[in-house]
Amino acid sequence: MRRRPVDLITPVSSALLLILLQGCSAPLEVGDPARAPTHGELSLAPTRLRGQDEDVQTGTLEVAEDPGVEGGRRIPLHVVVIPARKPGLHRPPLFFIDGGPGLASTNAAAIYLTDLSAFREERDVVLVDVRGTGASGGLQMAPKNKSPLLAAMEDLYPTEWIKAGRMDLETRANLECYTTEHVVADLDAVRRALGYEQIDLHGLSYGTRVALGYMRRHPKQVHAAVLQGTAPAALHIPMYHSATAQRAMSGLFAECAADPKASARFGDLAEKLRTVQARLRAAPAHVRFTEPGSDAESEVVISADMFVEWLRRMLYSRESSQVVPLLVQRGFEGQFDTFLRLVAMFAGGSGSRGPGLADGFNLCVTCAEDVPFIDAEEAIRLAQGTFFGDFRVVQQRRACELWRRGAVPADFFEPVAVDTPVLILCGGLDPVTPLSFSAEVARHLPNARMIVIPRMGHTEDGLSNLDCFNRLLIDFLDRGSAVGLDTSCIETMLPGPVFMDESEMTFLGK
Repeated sequence: MRRRPVDLITPVSSALLLILLQGCSAPLEVGDPARAPTHGELSLAPTRLRGQDEDVQTGTLEVAEDPGVEGGRRIPLHVVVIPARKPGLHRPPLFFIDGGPGLASTNAAAIYLTDLSAFREERDVVLVDVRGTGASGGLQMAPKNKSPLLAAMEDLYPTEWIKAGRMDLETRANLECYTTEHVVADLDAVRRALGYEQIDLHGLSYGTRVALGYMRRHPKQVHAAVLQGTAPAALHIPMYHSATAQRAMSGLFAECAADPKASARFGDLAEKLRTVQARLRAAPAHVRFTEPGSDAESEVVISADMFVEWLRRMLYSRESSQVVPLLVQRGFEGQFDTFLRLVAMFAGGSGSRGPGLADGFNLCVTCAEDVPFIDAEEAIRLAQGTFFGDFRVVQQRRACELWRRGAVPADFFEPVAVDTPVLILCGGLDPVTPLSFSAEVARHLPNARMIVIPRMGHTEDGLSNLDCFNRLLIDFLDRGSAVGLDTSCIETMLPGPVFMDESEMTFLGK
């Protein structure tokens, strides 16, 4: 898998946007030259990544957690620079911003040395763990007091876990100071410290919100930007999750119905999934299961909500979505071992939804910028008739009632309208960021071009001819314009066949 799936959102009245700052001052106005970092504050040293035969440059830039508090706590921003192979051409560097919210962007360093090495042929690639993620004061919460699989099958946000996590994190962080606006200020501090006049941006999922915020605050510093899986502030995570995932699931099932082999194997997948849900609502499945790496068998309880929630997550990538029809079929047959083996694979790591996710940062962002602005009645309407219901909204609203809420600036939900060249890439089967939001973002950007890749999910993983995808981005960045961009090859970006049987799933092992 090239990049791991990322989890991720009705305009509101301007009065609601004027949230008073309580406990964290407004982020530093990054145009203030008196407080701009100097080159000396960020020194880079060669570092060899595990398994690689080429050095990258790594360093740390300290920034104020609360820019309005003189002498207050500092956050170390972990920075990785992958130098251009041909530095003499002086192309703007590419800042890649990962999603989540809560994923560490520097985790992508190795892939820019291998599969994505073409991106740094003529430009530096810069990766920054944004504050609260990875090695930048990561707000990882302690693992739940149970095995990864058992934790993955319970509520997303158990009340006692949220309370304990907040109490722990507040001993070392002001949770009101971890918002997108702070992240934008930090990224510009890194840009200045590295001495770049202009940069290119590639935002993925939540990273697109950061990229849009950066373009709003620093339009002259952005040469061009790629938005992939666009999640603007108005998306209000997770308000649209159910409706968008329903569209993606229906698209996957339609692909199966159009394939003679898959149709003969699985039949009416939508009806089978409804049947599985009804059975699990009436009586959750109790399955004896031995987790990988354990000798002890335990009883796993599978509820209807968590069964479909995990299927929803697998739709992010066409690599993982191709197993969903088989999981529905097995569930219809009353067998859940394959489902549990896959969930156990996905659930390993420090975050509640995957390796490396900083749950605390995720809550800081969504509880400040998204959940308070969800229209409850609209959320229920959007979820009606879907496989997924309002489970995710209910869970996240409950968690945010227990979390510290940061502030958002008065213009946070206003559309970003700048002249920056922008390429907006959308998956026709994206289960989390609606195409309508990408179109709305593009409507306010006069130099934007929106391209839909029909068979793509939230990420490009699992599609054929990924060289087409990479070449498209590089050509756009090289040109600094989407005018005349040749997109014909996206027709060749297709998913592989769905899995018909466990014997085809070699990645599961024995």
